[in-house]
Amino acid sequence: MENYYLIGHIVKPHGLNGDVKVLSETDFKEERFKLGSQLALFDGDNLQETVTVSSWRYQKPYDILHFEEFQSIDAVVSLKGMSLQVAADQRHDHLDDDSFYYDDIIGLTVQNLDGQSVGKITSILSPGANDVWVMERADNHQEVLIPYIKDVVKSVDIASGTTTVDFIEGLLDDED
Repeated sequence: MENYYLIGHIVKPHGLNGDVKVLSETDFKEERFKLGSQLALFDGDNLQETVTVSSWRYQKPYDILHFEEFQSIDAVVSLKGMSLQVAADQRHDHLDDDSFYYDDIIGLTVQNLDGQSVGKITSILSPGANDVWVMERADNHQEVLIPYIKDVVKSVDIASGTTTVDFIEGLLDDED
């Protein structure tokens, strides 16, 4: 089965012509909701059907969508509570070269500058100016916080499943 990623939830119908109010969970609204976009409707974990966006507008705090497949309020009332998702193969078109989705980073093997495996990324925190990657050390299972800044994270290779980190002084507790 193809992987899908959540981009929003249908809150309720809007008007009489088949529009729906969507609470968005995407940073790429202009791309996800543009005319002709294909989105997957999920009821829980079950794919219901694929729909085509025929119009989109923003009405704070909701996105108002209309799908080609539905032309009346009666046709969309059953969509309330369903999620809108995008297929994995449509997901990577929108990121800069040095930007990543969290689930691309979580699970990466962390290497030091000598290429030795040090641990794995287990989660990501977003406290403010930059993300902080949480690494579980391979030798003692302790957590290490790695700031996602150029001076520390030297490279990320999603294809090989690795990231290279310069463990500057004080980053690892056991350094003298």
